[in-house]
Amino acid sequence: MVIESELTLKKYRNFCFAYMYEHPLYRMLTLYAVIMIFFLFFDTPDNSIIFSVQLISIIIILVVLPLRILRNSDRRYEGSKLLNGKRIYEFTDNIVSVRGESFKSEYHWENVTKMKELKNWIVIFFGKRSGFVIPKEVFGDNFEEFKRLVRGKIRAQKPKESQK
Repeated sequence: MVIESELTLKKYRNFCFAYMYEHPLYRMLTLYAVIMIFFLFFDTPDNSIIFSVQLISIIIILVVLPLRILRNSDRRYEGSKLLNGKRIYEFTDNIVSVRGESFKSEYHWENVTKMKELKNWIVIFFGKRSGFVIPKEVFGDNFEEFKRLVRGKIRAQKPKESQK
C-alpha cells in the first residue's frame, strides 16, 4: 500500500493539540480552569490571595499551556525533515518505508511498537516517542484495510516478545 501525504505547519499544529488534549490530564486541567472561571464570576472570593491563585491557574492552564504546545510544535516542525514537506509512505509485508524530498527511511515491522488512532490522525510508533504522523484523509477508502494491515503486523510480534 502506498500513501502520499504532505504535513503543513498548520496541520501539524492541529495534530499536536489533538494529541495533547486527548490525554486525560489535559482535559481535567481544562475542565478545572473552566470551573474556576465559573466560580470567579459567580462567587468572587473575599481573600485576594485565593483570587490571585485562581487567576494565575486559569492563565497558566488556558493560555500558557496552549502557547507552549504551539511553540514546541513549531520548533519540531521547522527542525525535522521527517515532518515538513511531501512524504510517500509504503507499507509492504516486510517493511514500512517513508520517502521525502531529502530523505528515505525504512523500518522493519518488528520495530513498529503500536498504532494510535486519533479523530483525524494516525500515529505509527517506532519506540515510545518516535513515529509517523499521517492524516486520515490521505487514506480515502483504504483506511480500514490499512488498519487491518498494521494491527495484524503488530499482533504478529506479540508472541515473540513474551518468549524473551
